Amino acid sequence: MPSTILEIANAIKNLNDSKWHCHIQYFVSKIGISPEVADSFIRQIEKGGRGMRSNGTWHANPSPYENPIDLTSPNDNILGLRYSIVGDGARSVHEITFAEPSPIVVGHPGTYFQIGKLSKQKKLITVSIQREIVQYIIGTHRELLKHYPKTAESRQETWRSWIDDGASANHYQQIHLPYIVTYFKDVWDTKFKIGVPLTPSILHYDILSRISRIRR
Repeated sequence: MPSTILEIANAIKNLNDSKWHCHIQYFVSKIGISPEVADSFIRQIEKGGRGMRSNGTWHANPSPYENPIDLTSPNDNILGLRYSIVGDGARSVHEITFAEPSPIVVGHPGTYFQIGKLSKQKKLITVSIQREIVQYIIGTHRELLKHYPKTAESRQETWRSWIDDGASANHYQQIHLPYIVTYFKDVWDTKFKIGVPLTPSILHYDILSRISRIRR
C-alpha cells in the first residue's frame, strides 16, 4: 500500500489516462489507499508541503512536487490528476462515502477524479454529463421518469442484466443501447455506423464502474 507522497504519486501515474471521471471510492481502490489518505495527499500536493512556515514546522514535498499544484484547474499538471467536488453537501474529497458499489452514488454529492493529460484526449466531458449518461443507462434520469416512465422502469430492471450478460442483455442492447448512444453522440471517440451491432465495450461501460463503483 503506497503511503508516501512519491509512492502515491507513482501509483497515480501508473493508472490509465482517461477522459472519464471516476468517483473517489473507485479512485482510492485503484491505487490502494483510503479516502482519508487521499484527502491528506491532495491537500499536501496543493500546498507543496505540510506544516506551517510561521512556526518552523514546514516540510516541503519531495521533488518534483515541492511547488503548489492546483488540482482543480482544467490545465494539465505534472501529477496528471484533477478533481471536482460535485454537489452542495460535499465539502472535502472523502466526506461522502459508500460502503458498497451502488448506482445511488450518481445522485449524491461527491468527489470525482480525472487521470492523465487532458490535452491527449480527443473529446472532453464534464462530470454532470457523465452522471446524466449513467442515469440514462440505469433508468433513473429525471427526464425518463417524467416523460417515459415505462422506459425508465424497463431500464431499471434490465441494465444489470446487460452488464452481466444475463437473460435480458439482448433486449437492452437492441432496444435501449442504440438510443442512449445516439442521444449522447457527441461524447464518444468512436464513430458509429448504421447496422453495426452496439456492444457494452463500444459504449465504454467502464464509466459505470468509475462513477458509481459498480463491479464488472
